[in-house]
Amino acid sequence: MEFTTGAIPARDLVGFMKKVYENQGPKFVFDRLKEMFGVEEKYKENLLRLHVNAQLPLKLILFKEVEELIVRLFTQNKQVAILTKGNPVEQLNKMKHIDWGEANQFKNLLKVYFVDELKFRNFEPIDYLAEDYGVKPQDLYWIQAD
Repeated sequence: MEFTTGAIPARDLVGFMKKVYENQGPKFVFDRLKEMFGVEEKYKENLLRLHVNAQLPLKLILFKEVEELIVRLFTQNKQVAILTKGNPVEQLNKMKHIDWGEANQFKNLLKVYFVDELKFRNFEPIDYLAEDYGVKPQDLYWIQAD
């Protein structure tokens, strides 16, 4: 916006957006921008697109235990999947920025499923995964992270 309208310095916008994000959450960022700086509604789509496709400043690091678990499971010929909530584009973007460490050799073997997409298609995610892998739902082992 600083380059197209010349009205609001980027530093001021980013600082304000960061404070709103940290104190109120991502849902309120654009509305507060509109209130504080008079940002037009036409910029909302661009902000959302930037949020989803953001280039992260640092790699996301797996916990060492998770990295070791992935390696151990694949070396034992187990199948591993990621079941994630949220916008699929945003989730894939996050995965792109993960430093997989020793698990890097297996990252292309991971299957990724999206909860919201499966539910939209009227599938129960765990049942769908079990069917896809040819096992019973009770035979799946999962780790849930919130």
